[in-house]
Amino acid sequence: STPHGYDSPSRLHRRLLDPLTDRTLPSFVSSVRAARLVGAPGRRLDHLAVRWLLATSWNESERLLASSPERFRKVRTFGSLVLFENLRALPRAFLVPAAGARAATEEEAWTALDDPGFEPEKAVLLDRWAGVSSAPPAGARPGRVLALEDAGERVDLAVDVPDRSILVLADAWFPGWEAEVDGRPAPLVRANAAFRAVDLPAGTKAVTFRYRPRSFRVGAAVSLAGLFAVLSALFLGRRPRGAASAGRTPPPSA
Repeated sequence: STPHGYDSPSRLHRRLLDPLTDRTLPSFVSSVRAARLVGAPGRRLDHLAVRWLLATSWNESERLLASSPERFRKVRTFGSLVLFENLRALPRAFLVPAAGARAATEEEAWTALDDPGFEPEKAVLLDRWAGVSSAPPAGARPGRVLALEDAGERVDLAVDVPDRSILVLADAWFPGWEAEVDGRPAPLVRANAAFRAVDLPAGTKAVTFRYRPRSFRVGAAVSLAGLFAVLSALFLGRRPRGAASAGRTPPPSA
């Protein structure tokens, strides 16, 4: 299946999955090759929060996934189909301590995705970061994502942030998305080459990602301007009854 929230993979998703997929299939099909997945040094599929994988006994996919039980757990068999759980899949949304954040170019971030030493639970690469990466206090408890509600063009999250953290959402970064932190606008940054993220101060309770492209704002402004023009024309085109009567020529007397 395709990554969550998309009827077909975006350009960034395709680049993420390209080293793992069957390039002979159409671009809208996200079919991962088991041999490439098992042999991949990085965690590209994990970043997409893909937890469930469907293999088959018709080819080597079942045997290959079963050969890595530390990563893939066989859950259930449906005839020739076998359902596996990806034990290393990242959550759809998670918090990374701000101490693990650093700025990186796009290519540096793509390279890190194939680095077996890169731990996305502890580190995050951002396209913009001016923060001071200081270590959290000793004994500090980790932050948590408490709830997530997806309404298509809006994603609402309840969070528990004891210390400054970066919230990473495993949805493709794309122009037009905005972020709010506790009801106030917040800068949206690109994380780990392909995803959305926002810097959260300690004590944050709620985060909202909202899709509001420039075309939407321009269209709304044009619609309002058009409505104002129509109402103005209707108002100016009407004359008071008295004024209309005063300007009317009286009929000739007999």
